[in-house]
Amino acid sequence: MKPANSEYRSPHLDEILPICTPVVQEVLIPAAIAIITTIATLGILFCLFDQTQCVRVYSTGEANIQHGFRGCAPDSLQ
Repeated sequence: MKPANSEYRSPHLDEILPICTPVVQEVLIPAAIAIITTIATLGILFCLFDQTQCVRVYSTGEANIQHGFRGCAPDSLQ
């Protein structure tokens, strides 16, 4: 039966916490922050650059408006 105070911890937690805590604090938390920041940054950049327009003018004089950067490079670079 567990004690009435709120400081009770499972004996299993006391065995696991000393092993996991330094790893979580020094490796997993910064790695998670880096991953979340990277995903957010890439998402913002994608939204910003996907709203741009590219106008391709062909040698025939025909123009084609495309959204985003997909297909905007000259034919020699694609």
